[in-house]
Amino acid sequence: MKLQLEVRRALLSLARNGILFLIVVVLTWVFAVFIAELSINGLTSLATLLAGRERPALRDEWRAHLAGESGYDPVTRTKVRQALGFIVSAVRFRLADAADLAWRPADAVLGSRFLSNLFVWGPVIVTLIAVVRHDGRFGLVADDQDPVALGAFLYVAIKTGRWRRGVKPPEPKARRVKE
Repeated sequence: MKLQLEVRRALLSLARNGILFLIVVVLTWVFAVFIAELSINGLTSLATLLAGRERPALRDEWRAHLAGESGYDPVTRTKVRQALGFIVSAVRFRLADAADLAWRPADAVLGSRFLSNLFVWGPVIVTLIAVVRHDGRFGLVADDQDPVALGAFLYVAIKTGRWRRGVKPPEPKARRVKE
């Protein structure tokens, strides 16, 4: 506690003298020089490593972009910022890949009539059983809005998910007529 108070007093005295501002400026300049000294090729290689094996053409494309029209442009802070932007792009590519991977089970449910019906009717039946166990058969009449609202919500969620994801379930099979 006493140490924290002394640190606060020291920072306040530095701030009053403007030395804290000078320290921040010097540290910012040192950091900027350190970033500018980084190899643009190294940053681009890191970006392609982060982008993954699925995108090998990005390495050549990004290096050509940084080389400029002459084939070799000097390293500037703008080039370093662009190379850091490539790293951000690579991370975004990986996040998009992870999101696509995470959507696979949802797409499977949306693309299957059986699974989407199970997704809608399963919770509705569980709710109906809970209402009957708690309130008896009279509860079905008195509390009918709960399972109906749940079923309607899940049905709309399936329809909206199919529309947003562009997933179409297979056409239903025609039933055979008994002769």
